[in-house]
Amino acid sequence: QVEAGLLEAEARAQNEVFFAVQKKGLPFVLLKAALTLDGKVAAPSGDARWISSEASRRVAHAYRQWLPAVMVGVGTVLKDDPALTVREPDFRPFPLMVEPPPLRDPLKVVLDTEARTPPTARLFRKGPRGEPARVLVFVGEGAPRARVSALEEAGARVVALPREGVLLGGGPRLAGAFLERGLVDKLALFLAPRILGEGRGLAEGFRVERVAEALRLRLARREWLGENLWLEAYPEG
Repeated sequence: QVEAGLLEAEARAQNEVFFAVQKKGLPFVLLKAALTLDGKVAAPSGDARWISSEASRRVAHAYRQWLPAVMVGVGTVLKDDPALTVREPDFRPFPLMVEPPPLRDPLKVVLDTEARTPPTARLFRKGPRGEPARVLVFVGEGAPRARVSALEEAGARVVALPREGVLLGGGPRLAGAFLERGLVDKLALFLAPRILGEGRGLAEGFRVERVAEALRLRLARREWLGENLWLEAYPEG
């Protein structure tokens, strides 16, 4: 006698990255964002430090250890100068995975049409064990050669793409572009008890005309991290 479907939900969660890659033939994409209660990820000036709590930021760092690459737009690099490194994690965002991967920084991917990433940016710093940073910069064809050469000398691998194939900006614009194209597999959102009013939303450029056309999400996690609510959800459809 054979019984099917035992622990199906747990098995799917444990292997969600593998299943997504096999199904669509593209990398698994997790969109992470900290939001105010009125759905803003930054003030009008672009300032976003810090919407989320320290506990939420520790979870965000843990995601970086478990996933092999982190992507930002050049706007985020120029505004925040992120290091995109990992710390020794004290939290497992994927509890069903038995063994965590070795502690190392992820591949750092930057979308940068005009090669504006500074060669002195913090993302070029060495990893937690002194290993050279792994940086991949996508630029538009015809990007200034001197800037491209400076990035290569800093240790980046630079790949030129047709300009219509390079996404502009970062943060909300990058998130909006990925959601618009159906490239997001999972969202990790950290909701903070703050109101910004005017500010930048989660997904700029992603637009529908009617509520019925909104992207629906299947909620998979609700957990308090201090005063922040940690949500994980999957796009439906």
